[in-house]
Amino acid sequence: MLGMTVGCARCHDHKGDPISQEDYYSMMAFFRGMKQPGKGGANIEKVGGGEGDAGYQAALRKHDQDGERFKVELKGAETEIGQQLVKAFPSLKGRLSSSNGEFLVLLGDGRESSPSQWFYTTSKPGDNWSAVNFRAENEKWKKGSAGFGKAGTPGIKVNTQWATKELWAQGTFLLESIPKKLRLSLIHDEDVDLYLNGQLVLKRTGVLPAYRDFDADKKFLSALQTGRNVVTVHVRQTNGGQSFDFGIKAHQGDKFTMDVALAMSKAKGVDKALLDKRKKLKEQIARHAQQRPKPTSVDAQVVQEHSKTPPALHVHQRGNPHVKGDKVMITRIPSIFGGQELEGTPPAHGRNTSGRRLALAQWIIKPDNPRTSRVIMNRLWQHHFGRGICATPNDFGYLGERPSHPVLLDWLATELVTKKWSLKEMHKVIMLSQAYQMSSRGQTAG
Repeated sequence: MLGMTVGCARCHDHKGDPISQEDYYSMMAFFRGMKQPGKGGANIEKVGGGEGDAGYQAALRKHDQDGERFKVELKGAETEIGQQLVKAFPSLKGRLSSSNGEFLVLLGDGRESSPSQWFYTTSKPGDNWSAVNFRAENEKWKKGSAGFGKAGTPGIKVNTQWATKELWAQGTFLLESIPKKLRLSLIHDEDVDLYLNGQLVLKRTGVLPAYRDFDADKKFLSALQTGRNVVTVHVRQTNGGQSFDFGIKAHQGDKFTMDVALAMSKAKGVDKALLDKRKKLKEQIARHAQQRPKPTSVDAQVVQEHSKTPPALHVHQRGNPHVKGDKVMITRIPSIFGGQELEGTPPAHGRNTSGRRLALAQWIIKPDNPRTSRVIMNRLWQHHFGRGICATPNDFGYLGERPSHPVLLDWLATELVTKKWSLKEMHKVIMLSQAYQMSSRGQTAG
């Protein structure tokens, strides 16, 4: 222990160093009451990685800092993209900011400066026309802007002429996430069936002669999906003028404005390098979110004690545990190390331990205990030079050799404590020294 052959005092007083048999058993008392390691799950506890674990907290802080850095980079890229979008499409000005409370157009009705494009037909399509996987663009349907009707029909902004008895139309929009609220607009003459992603979500009869703006109900919201959303309608007119228009707006608080704006504009006027950068950053943020550290614990075989009060310990005559001598009354450091009496304090959290081993560990690493740091630094010196400053690293006692450079060993021991017991720092101190960098080859005479 600490460069001393304390074990020799188990059976009798040490022959070379002033270590008595009483010292040995007073030292042994620190470990009295420990459970013997068993098989299976004996002495196994889950340790480390809890919510309060310092390593977990440090990893969590680093993860969050990296995440914020990625978000700042993404915000910068999206700001540049937004500027280019507004330049190409002035109608988007003010709609790419979540601070102004306006609605963002997902599917623009005929009143918008840039109404959405629909595919439509006046000839009866196949039975699957309302299915989510039906692609009107592949069925040779015509293409027109929102706002269908006969020119001059009051109440509607007509952008695409429709003068027949029936109309089938399909429009699409993209969602990055499902919003909690949508604002719909509708005008029709006469009956209308509206499907969203293959589900009938709105059925009206009669005439709605003017645009009506209203919030989407639960049925409509539940049919939404991330990615491509398909709106298909069938409008029937029996008497009078024809009209149909439909629009969807989302509040910017739903945080998908940039994706929708890019989808609507087809990213025209936006630098491709910026789009690629944004895509990579979003993917990086998504991966990073999945890599968020979690509190973990591992199974470890630990040292355990039977109770907070260790059983009595006796000196073993001639080292024989069956021949008991005097009772050991105290836990004490051997006299050669100072002879301090250390009594542990059981922890408040209720574990079965006397606290003696903790008291011993705290004494070993006390800054005013030079023995520990001297033994460590002697071994570190031996690692680099092949020979310790004390040539007998396991015996600093009377039978061992004296240090060749005791002042150097004391200085290294003090530096180790000063550098908070960092072996990495002490490796650096030794390897940058002139002594270490000198050649080991001898000089020729003359």
